[in-house]
Amino acid sequence: QPTRNRVEINLAWYLFYGRMLNMSRQEIINTRYGEMCDMISCFAIYNGATPAKKKKSWSIEEALQLR
Repeated sequence: QPTRNRVEINLAWYLFYGRMLNMSRQEIINTRYGEMCDMISCFAIYNGATPAKKKKSWSIEEALQLR
């Protein structure tokens, strides 16, 4: 399956972004993946990236009104 606008982070990128966040190697390795992804997202937004838009979840009634 192709990934949809997602970047997979390997160890090298994990260490790179950890260093950009002024973390030691031990802190980087011991930080949970989800927490690190959140910090990387905040870092990107701080540096000018636009936040990802959330998709609206449609109810059945709203979908039927489109017709």
